[in-house]
Amino acid sequence: MSAKTDIQDTIWNAVNKSLSKALKNINCDKTVDGKILKVNSSTSYDVLINGDTITGVPFTLGTTLNIMDTVWIRYPCNNRKNMYIDRKK
Repeated sequence: MSAKTDIQDTIWNAVNKSLSKALKNINCDKTVDGKILKVNSSTSYDVLINGDTITGVPFTLGTTLNIMDTVWIRYPCNNRKNMYIDRKK
């Protein structure tokens, strides 16, 4: 490789790493997919998200979800503490 290509690769890798890190922490709503593992009540479910089981995730749209349904999970302002089930996928 030429010195020019090495410099370009180094710059690109640094920008890509910084951008990826910044996007993870940005304060905007984030939506991820999940799977219903357990029905606690008509408004509370245990959900599998990226291999982690999260208990008591609220859902208030008035429809009933079933075990193994895939759903969209919303993190308002990228805050996992306030996550809720947005809708069935």
